[in-house]
Amino acid sequence: QRPSINIRAIKPNEPVTARMEFRVRRDLLVPNLEVVVSACMVTLRGQPRTAVAHCRLPFMLAAELTQPVHSAVYKLVFDCPSPPSSLLALFDDMTYPQPPASNGWELPQEVQGSLNPHIVSFRFRGGGEGTVLLAKSGRIAIQTSEFAQLGLLLYELERRLQNLRAQETGSASGVLSFRDPLPLHDYFILLDDHFALRCHLRDLRKELEDRTQQYRAVEKRLLVRFRDRNPSPLQHLDFLLNVSYQQVCTVCDGIVEAEKALMAVAQHLTAATHLITRLTKYRFGLDDRTSGSLCEAFSTGIAIEDTASCGWEERCEAAMHHLLKTCLSTKDKERDRDRSVGELSMPEDVGRLKKRITSVIDRLSQGVSLHSDLDPSAPALASRPSITHQNTDAPSVTAPPPSQPAVTQQQHAERPSDNGGGSSSSNKVAVSSHHHQLPPVIEGQDEGESM
Repeated sequence: QRPSINIRAIKPNEPVTARMEFRVRRDLLVPNLEVVVSACMVTLRGQPRTAVAHCRLPFMLAAELTQPVHSAVYKLVFDCPSPPSSLLALFDDMTYPQPPASNGWELPQEVQGSLNPHIVSFRFRGGGEGTVLLAKSGRIAIQTSEFAQLGLLLYELERRLQNLRAQETGSASGVLSFRDPLPLHDYFILLDDHFALRCHLRDLRKELEDRTQQYRAVEKRLLVRFRDRNPSPLQHLDFLLNVSYQQVCTVCDGIVEAEKALMAVAQHLTAATHLITRLTKYRFGLDDRTSGSLCEAFSTGIAIEDTASCGWEERCEAAMHHLLKTCLSTKDKERDRDRSVGELSMPEDVGRLKKRITSVIDRLSQGVSLHSDLDPSAPALASRPSITHQNTDAPSVTAPPPSQPAVTQQQHAERPSDNGGGSSSSNKVAVSSHHHQLPPVIEGQDEGESM
């Protein structure tokens, strides 16, 4: 629900201040902290005007500092050309709030006693923990208990590193680089969960339509008998009416629960989509323009824009199809064809969407820009060999660097022994995946430096 404030009139040279409150729901994951504020107005001449401003909410609204957590399920490691000297200084607003007693809140004693400049852990408001680790070699690792939480933690880490580097050198670019395989396997698991819930919700709505039609038919027959001067026996029609009513109520309750679960998974998929686009940017060195176009193609506003008639899967598949037929096309003839994708409809499965996402990332790994159809100096894709290896069950893509592949299954940190292989999605949404032990990410590190 988007809040709005109505202001009747604004006098010249007299600014108006409107107060808005932001609260975090405990049952949903926070995918990002970006807020878009738009002001729609009408001038004295009756001309409409619109002003848009972007702002960012504090990270403290989505997470709080906690004691260091060394074990996690998901882990990513980055190279940092200009690493910070201390994570406590990087997250100074979380570790040392100023002033500490302004709102009656301060860090608990057990958290203050466990502060470490090389490891900082957070507890997310929606559940789960996340940790940022700084090695002596300068590499930075982030690890969380849920895959989607990596997106928010990476966003906040990147923003703070950009501010730190801008203060030191005046440039905020190139703060992180990523060399490990892209975690498409875990991303596709969330995609499957989201699509399965959409199908389940569609079936429930169809069943509700059948049950309500049955209820109206039984009700109509009862009304006909009640209006008759010499009514015939009901023949258990009243019992059938009660049963139909109970079925309608049961299906309605199921729809409400399914919509809640779909919203929770959509939040996770939104955060995971932001994560994949950022990792793609770091992995292949994409510029800001190409990275922005990739985010637009992925349609990252999943939780807000998703509807029953046209969902995220069909929009994303159409965008991937458009990219593969235009700027990422392997043949010049395909660029001259009709670029329309036709009417969007809910697919039977997401296998084709996975293949197209894999193909787009595969071609980006070859150094082709999303704007190559407009830039004559961009490298031609037709002259490069194809390196795509697609698998419907476990999609993967390999990259040109000889050292390691570009896209394979996600490497996980060692799962805690008491975790028991539980679900990694909130609101009782099951997300199944297979995990294995992650080898040391930094060679030659001691126990105190271990990530």
